[in-house]
Amino acid sequence: MTKPKPYKDAYRELLDTTDFSRAQKDAILNFAAESFELNRAVFVDLAAARTAKLAA
Repeated sequence: MTKPKPYKDAYRELLDTTDFSRAQKDAILNFAAESFELNRAVFVDLAAARTAKLAA
């Protein structure tokens, strides 16, 4: 992808024009929130491992 703006614009347009039900939107948001929390936990664990390694 040489120019991300056209891709991002098209992606946002698709999201804005989809016809998801309220239940589908809620499921998508819950999945995204869980994914972000899992990613955050990975970085917390990595930081703890790094701290432990530096302290040893």
